[in-house]
Amino acid sequence: MIHSESLADQDRAHKLYKGVVSDLSAVLRSDGGDPSATGEDTKGDRGTLRRQPTEARKLCTLHMEVQSDNRVQIVRFGKFAHRDEALGRVTTPEKEDFLRDGKRFG
Repeated sequence: MIHSESLADQDRAHKLYKGVVSDLSAVLRSDGGDPSATGEDTKGDRGTLRRQPTEARKLCTLHMEVQSDNRVQIVRFGKFAHRDEALGRVTTPEKEDFLRDGKRFG
């Protein structure tokens, strides 16, 4: 969904990612971070998140930032500028500047 050039898809992705962040916060808050406090299987997903809360938060933050950056590009250009050449689309000087000077994801 975050790779879609539809603004509606980008908005939906943003909403879903916000839900993931909220869910993660609830999981980490639910027992002070100690998976054994709830009697849950510490080998499951919740246990993994609780054992590595800093990493889980960083990953959620990264996904939110990438999705937000994607949305900004769709709002600004109506599409992803880096796809123009591959798809035979006409580019603009503004897009060329963005591609030359913009943020890199790799």
